[in-house]
Amino acid sequence: MRTVFLLSLVLAATAPAAAPASALPTSQPLGRPGGDASGEHGTAAGKWDLPGGGMPGQVLGHLIDSQGTPSYAMKAMLAPMFMSPTGGVAGVLKGALFEVPGPVAGPFAVLHGHWKAGPLGHGEFRAVILDPGDPTQGIPPHPIGLRGGKFYDPHGPGTPGLFKAHWKLP
Repeated sequence: MRTVFLLSLVLAATAPAAAPASALPTSQPLGRPGGDASGEHGTAAGKWDLPGGGMPGQVLGHLIDSQGTPSYAMKAMLAPMFMSPTGGVAGVLKGALFEVPGPVAGPFAVLHGHWKAGPLGHGEFRAVILDPGDPTQGIPPHPIGLRGGKFYDPHGPGTPGLFKAHWKLP
């Protein structure tokens, strides 16, 4: 029986990359084809550490706006949900976004998504960016953006690889 770990999220800075960026395939922009790109959007990059040994994995990175300025820091946990006989793995991604620099210490949005990886550590992910709402005011969480991309973590748990992504807010 697998145990899914739910961990509290805290802001974390990214460390130097562990694998060359050239090892990652190019990710594609998110959103509807031909859609309006008037909202905030940009690229994202950081460290991707697959889960293993009964422990969750994690993702640490920054979302960079279209002007090249880091807009948001991001931290997410990775929990495996399925392992294939050929060595592939798939799971869920849960995390948070923080403004950089932010007027509030806590997250301004949460991430919920899924990921899948092949036996050699290449993979892809997709997540919805959600406004957490305000349960005390009867405002439920609601989607405010998308994020998705590719990662490469050839060394397995404990030695992070890299991810590249695109993101968009309305």
